[in-house]
Amino acid sequence: AEKVYVMGHKDMDLDALGSALGLFEFVKQVGKKVQLVYDERLVEYKTKKAFKQMFARDEIKEMTILPKNALEEVTEQSLLILTDVHKPSITLSRKFAEACSKVAIIDHHRRGEEFIEAPVYVYIEPAASSASELVAELIRYNDKRLEISERVASIMLAGILLDTNYYRNKTGQRTYDSSLILKEFGADNLVADSFLKEEFEEYSLKIKI
Repeated sequence: AEKVYVMGHKDMDLDALGSALGLFEFVKQVGKKVQLVYDERLVEYKTKKAFKQMFARDEIKEMTILPKNALEEVTEQSLLILTDVHKPSITLSRKFAEACSKVAIIDHHRRGEEFIEAPVYVYIEPAASSASELVAELIRYNDKRLEISERVASIMLAGILLDTNYYRNKTGQRTYDSSLILKEFGADNLVADSFLKEEFEEYSLKIKI
């Protein structure tokens, strides 16, 4: 691929962002141009806040591209990696997903009837707790000795905490192994946990309802 795009689902949560950032660093380290297809209007509040907390505005601007801009520059030599999603209708941009002739999929949701047409690579593992779990394994278990930054590892760990409800649901040996991998890369439990904390106003509103 001459350029790689990484994209999650609409209402992007911490698992979608964490796995996307893990893939972003993976692709960058193997020497390819890469950007996240990202529109903060289509992202959950906590996810957007975590991204802004860990990365400076200029970094985010350089790392990301709006779906409409990606649509204008995509070519047949481009590769789109979808993470935490495989249904075109709920991707961050259906138009962009359908415009890409080469699409790879990494997801932990059970495969539905709706699917990307003729993907070049599919890794769907419903037994996994999260997309971040799968990406942590991909980063560790390859022959390129890849590493990810502490801040990306922390967001990925938050993605695992979110999707397992703090290891209460869908948690297996691989989940703990992936968490250990992220800890070895410098993931900070306190930082990951802080991304999931409710604002007081949000908490009060839930109690009221």
